[in-house]
Amino acid sequence: MTGIHRQRVLAGLRQIHCFRDPGLFAQSPHAAPSLCLEYKINRALDQNVASEHLVRYFKEHPRETIGAATLDRVLEHLSPTLYREFFERLLVSGHKFSAGSQAKRLLTRLCSGTVAERATFLLKTRKYPQNPFLSQYSDDMRVTTIKRLNEKTYTHEALLFLNLYKSTLTPESGRWPQYYRLWNDLMLRHGRHPVLNASTVHSSIDLILRHYFVVERDLEKGLKIMNRYFEATDTELSPSRIDSINLAFLKCLSATPAASPQVLVSYVLTMYPSSYRVLEQVGLLSMIYENRCGPVFKRPELLLKPNIRDELVCGDRMPPLDVLAIVYRSLLFSTRPSKLQTKVLFAHYLDFIQTNPPSSSLVLDMFLSYMDRVHHRPIFAARLLESFLEKDGYSKAAKIHSTAVNAVLSRLASLDVSRAVELANRLRNIICFDARVFYSFVCNLDRIGETDAARVFYNKLLDHQASVAPNHAILNFSKLGHLCYKNKWPVPQLSRDSTPKRRSHEIANTKKLSYTEIVDFLDTMRTNS
Repeated sequence: MTGIHRQRVLAGLRQIHCFRDPGLFAQSPHAAPSLCLEYKINRALDQNVASEHLVRYFKEHPRETIGAATLDRVLEHLSPTLYREFFERLLVSGHKFSAGSQAKRLLTRLCSGTVAERATFLLKTRKYPQNPFLSQYSDDMRVTTIKRLNEKTYTHEALLFLNLYKSTLTPESGRWPQYYRLWNDLMLRHGRHPVLNASTVHSSIDLILRHYFVVERDLEKGLKIMNRYFEATDTELSPSRIDSINLAFLKCLSATPAASPQVLVSYVLTMYPSSYRVLEQVGLLSMIYENRCGPVFKRPELLLKPNIRDELVCGDRMPPLDVLAIVYRSLLFSTRPSKLQTKVLFAHYLDFIQTNPPSSSLVLDMFLSYMDRVHHRPIFAARLLESFLEKDGYSKAAKIHSTAVNAVLSRLASLDVSRAVELANRLRNIICFDARVFYSFVCNLDRIGETDAARVFYNKLLDHQASVAPNHAILNFSKLGHLCYKNKWPVPQLSRDSTPKRRSHEIANTKKLSYTEIVDFLDTMRTNS
C-alpha cells in the first residue's frame, strides 16, 4: 500500500469512527458534532503523546469541545506550563466548565502563576463575545474563582466577579447564603464588618471565628463568640464547617504560651475520639506523655479530659491532616526532641503513610522547619525529605509551593551543592522553587568552578523573575552583579508591575470589624429565640 493510499484509508476509518452515530444529526442537523476532537484527544492520551500535541488538536478544531471526563484526563497528563494556552483554547471553543477537582487545580495554578497566567485567569487576555464567567462557568466554578481571588487578596477583581455572581441570582435563589459567605470572607480578610442576619451568620460563623482565633489570636473573644452562637441557635453545621472551627481554635491554642503539647493533644482527642489510634501509631502520645518514641501508649490514665461543647465533637470522623500537623508542631517546637528522637518519630510517620497516603505535605514541612530552624541541620533535613520521596509521600499532591523545602534546598547548596541539585531534580515536578533556591545554586556552582551548570540555573532565575510580579521578585542578591560581570552574563532587567493590586473604595468605606456588635447580634438572636 502506497503512502497516499494509506493516508486515505486512515482518513476514511477516522470519518467512520467519528460520525457513526446518526442520532446526533437527527436531533440537530446543522450542529457540528464534537466527536472528532474527542476521539483524537483520547487516542493521543492512550498513546501517551507529548502535551504540546494535545493543545495543537484544539487549534485544529477551534469550535469543538470535549466532555468532562476527557478534560480530567487531559489535565492529569498536561504539563502545567501549558495550562494557560489550554485554558484559553477551552474558552474560545465555548467549553462549559464545571468545578471538578482537576478544574480547581487548573484555576489554582493560573491564579498563583505568572503574570500572563493571572491575566488569563482574570479573562483579560482577549475579548470574548460573551463574558465566560457568566456564559461558560457553572455555579461551582464561579464560586471557586472568587475563592481563589479572595485567597490571593485580589480585592478589586474579587469584587468585580462577586458582583457578576450576584447578577446571576434571583430573589428566590437558594445560593444567597453562598454569596454572603464570599462577601463576608472578603470583608473579614480586610478587617471589615461582615453582613450579619439570621440567614448569613450560619454560613459565616467559621469565618468570624477564624478571624479572632487565627488573625487576632484572641482566645477569649473567639470562645465568647463561639459559645454565644451555639447558645443562640440550634443549627447543625456541616462537618467541614466544624473542622474549620476546630482547626482555627487549635491554631490559636497552640500559639498560647501556657498551652503545652499535653493540653493540645487532649483537645484533639476530645474533638476527634477516633484519632486516638492514629496518634498512638505515629508515636505522638508516647512522646508527649512518656518522652519516648514508640507506637504503643502504655499510660492512658495520663490523658487530660477537657470540657468542650458537644457541637464540636466529631464522633467517628478522623481529623484533617492540618490538625495532625499542629500537634507535631507543638511537640517539636515546645519540647525540642533530639536528632535521634526526631528520626524515630519521623520513621513512625512514614510507616503510617504507607497505609494512609497523605493529601498534603504539612507534617513533612513541620519536620523540615524544625531541623532547619532549630537544629540548623539541612543535611539531616534533606535525608528526611529523601525518605519521604522514597515512600511516595507526594503521591496525592499536585505541584505545590513549600517554604520548608525551599529553605532546606537553599541552605543545603552551601554544604553539598551536588546533592541539593540532585534532590531538586527529583522534586522539579512536585515543588515550585523560589528565586532564593536558584540563587543559592548559582553562587555555589560558580564557587566550585561549575560555570556552565551555574549559567543554567541563572537562566532559571531569570525565567522565575519574569514569571512573577516584579514587586515579589528577589533579585537584590549581593553576589549577583559580581557574577554577571565575571561570567559576562546578561544583567537582569527589573520592570514595574503593569497590573498592581488596586485598593477598593467600597471596602475602605465599610466600617471596621466590631467585636461588641457581633456579640450583641448573637445576644439578640438568643433573645428572639
